Amino acid sequence: MLGDIVTGENATIMGGLGNLVAAVLCENRPAPLLRVGVEDEFSQSGLIGGGKDGLRDHFALGARDLPVAVRNCLSKK
Repeated sequence: MLGDIVTGENATIMGGLGNLVAAVLCENRPAPLLRVGVEDEFSQSGLIGGGKDGLRDHFALGARDLPVAVRNCLSKK
């Protein structure tokens, strides 16, 4: 039995690793999946201050954000 699966990407989640994992799960063994990455949106990255850290904060991709995402995924069981 598969447990929860979380994929993380530093780019858009559309067409990324999470989509590939979702396709395999759908065809073989459905399991809870959380795709962490940039949502499908027009990014104003040039207007977000703080450089890379500002972008990580804006898209909730920092080291502190990932455990929160995992806990949220686990709480959906």
